[in-house]
Amino acid sequence: MIATPYCWSRAAGANLVTLTPPDKGGRIRIFERLPPNTFEATVEYALDVDPGFEPTALGETAVLLTSEGEYGAWLTLAGTQAGRPAARAIGAILLDDFVVAIDALSLRPETDALIIGTAEELLRDARFRLGVRPRRFLYRAPESWQALPSGLTATWYPPDFPAHRAQIVVEAAQPSAESPATAIAALAGDVAATALVSPSGLRGALAAYDDGPAHVEVIVWTDGRYAYPMRLETAAAARLDEDREAFLAAAMSVQPLPSSRTSNQ
Repeated sequence: MIATPYCWSRAAGANLVTLTPPDKGGRIRIFERLPPNTFEATVEYALDVDPGFEPTALGETAVLLTSEGEYGAWLTLAGTQAGRPAARAIGAILLDDFVVAIDALSLRPETDALIIGTAEELLRDARFRLGVRPRRFLYRAPESWQALPSGLTATWYPPDFPAHRAQIVVEAAQPSAESPATAIAALAGDVAATALVSPSGLRGALAAYDDGPAHVEVIVWTDGRYAYPMRLETAAAARLDEDREAFLAAAMSVQPLPSSRTSNQ
């Protein structure tokens, strides 16, 4: 999945590979299959298994994309190792059922660019060949709402749930070449739909209807490759406008999944 750079040494352990450059000065660790988790939790794990490093400064977490269009994240850190200045970077690819993480440590200023830069390049060029499949996608979470994940689906609840009986369900993007009208009809039946266009250029449709005591609104975005379904369900009639505002804000923030830059995905 992650190649070994030319002239670097490679040592394999249990679910762990360590790469060392020819002139030493640091190392790169690759955790090949960690349980699915957040990037923050993955960073904590990498730091916990290397207690000799004391972080003193953290950079900003950046979104990272592999050449296959898989999502990941990247974080640089400064600190000390055995009392001496050290540079470190931790990155991860967040896949459907597991996480691949890379942890680079440079012990000398002259090796910082080589070790940190090589680690980032290795992560961006990592190949998993998972192909076209249902996938999570990026969007802005409803403000103050809390998520309950289940597989590739996230269900968001307002902070005062269950007194405030509402939820926003974000399902995985589904491979689909259907039009917005066709895609939403499969979810909402023959309910009249309103055409939408998102700030990112996605075409979509919105359908709203009542289902017993609950009010339901469904949005499906399409880009010719995937359909991106989202749903609001609320039984809090007095707070419908508030719930609808949270739902629409999340829906309008959806980003289309990136395309692969490789030809053998």
